[in-house]
Amino acid sequence: MPKTSISVKQFTGLDLRRVEANSDIKSQKVLRNAYVTAGKGLRSRPGSKIIAKAHSSSRGLFAINGLLTAVAPSGYPAVALSQSPALQYMFIGNGTGIDLDHIVSLSGAETYGQNVVGKGFPYVSILNKEGFYEHHYGDVEPSGPTEVVRTLVDLPFKPSAGLLKLASRLQAPSNQDGTMRFNSIVGGARDWTSPGDAGFLPVARNAPGDRTLQGVSYIRDRMVVAFEDSMQIWALDENPDNMTLVEVLNGPGTKFERALENVLGDNFYFSNGGFRSLITSTIEGQREESDIGVRIQDLTEDLPTDPEPVAIWSQSRGQYLCAFGSTLLAFTYIPSEKIFGWSRWDMPYSITDMVEVAGVVFTRDSEHNIREFDDDLNTDDNVPFNWSIQTQFIGHDEKARLWNFVDASFAMSGKAKVYVYPDFRTPDERTFLGEFTDSSTPFERTYISATAPSIALAFEGNTQFQLDAISFRVNQLVV
Repeated sequence: MPKTSISVKQFTGLDLRRVEANSDIKSQKVLRNAYVTAGKGLRSRPGSKIIAKAHSSSRGLFAINGLLTAVAPSGYPAVALSQSPALQYMFIGNGTGIDLDHIVSLSGAETYGQNVVGKGFPYVSILNKEGFYEHHYGDVEPSGPTEVVRTLVDLPFKPSAGLLKLASRLQAPSNQDGTMRFNSIVGGARDWTSPGDAGFLPVARNAPGDRTLQGVSYIRDRMVVAFEDSMQIWALDENPDNMTLVEVLNGPGTKFERALENVLGDNFYFSNGGFRSLITSTIEGQREESDIGVRIQDLTEDLPTDPEPVAIWSQSRGQYLCAFGSTLLAFTYIPSEKIFGWSRWDMPYSITDMVEVAGVVFTRDSEHNIREFDDDLNTDDNVPFNWSIQTQFIGHDEKARLWNFVDASFAMSGKAKVYVYPDFRTPDERTFLGEFTDSSTPFERTYISATAPSIALAFEGNTQFQLDAISFRVNQLVV
């Protein structure tokens, strides 16, 4: 019986690998300011709004005891740092006072130990204006920004970028001697010297290529040490004698520590112009078609990496979010439901830090504004943003049949301008179909009358929108 309809009822994200006539019809050629939903639909991205303004001398954005926190210098009555319900500061100092421009960036933040009411103390790594990294431990809270405190940790080594808490210890890279240092469990966060308890792992000597430590993460209960062209996996233990090197992966590596993120027992990271999965790299040994970033390699290989990309895993959204300044790439990833897909978000500000607190994603920008993402908004700071979706060419098959596309219907909510691309041989030529609001019905089908092996559709707008299915009525033509 001849086919009379062609439908797409589930969607994935961007796929820029193939020519128009040979692409997966579930994937998208354009997915800008929209994303793949948990229901395999396509939806306009969340909007954002400013909730606080951080002081210009502060840096970073992280969560301590469920509160948004930035790092700031202490001891300046003339430039008191205001606090708000939306943002608190970890005030750091060396006991005598540090310059307001002392902190260049936040390299890592963890919680270690706890006070009498069970709240953890912040432990951070910062890059200072001299180009060196420092550790600070907030086990003594100052009464306010004007009190001079000594949070600086006296370390027996020069730390590098990165910080991790795992196996009841803090782990810190040091390119001074190519080691991963760990503190004493008994002595606490300020003790990095106690024999038999604090110590180091000689990671650089096991690196097959470049031996500069680039960062640290974890996979399940094991530590991941990153070099530019290799990774190491270490089994840690409360007993230092039981710490062992599990595997050296020659090939996968990264120099972008802030884009290295634990994702559901895997590690996603940015390397050599593309995104990779550590588990895929472990299994395949090299970049394969199954790796997470292959579908958008044409997009990512030319992205600027200054400022350095910064990423988070949002558990509430099921998304790995990686910001390259004002360009944010979102990867929806729900493996249990076989849901995945990349999209591109163009933000009107440059993101320097991201964190998720209580199921909400917060960002800090280069102007020190703190924003939250909100799915109920279709604006950034009250200004609407434009979104666009363009499907792959739909209808092409191995028999190269010719179709008369009679009409189309869309299962959608919201308002969109709809365009049709009638010929894959001229993929930039399109015709305006009209502006539609909410789902069409069998009695409101949109007349097309296009004769082609396949056609594509585009949806564009600037209000909240979701697309769940597309259906065409077709007649097969005999040639």
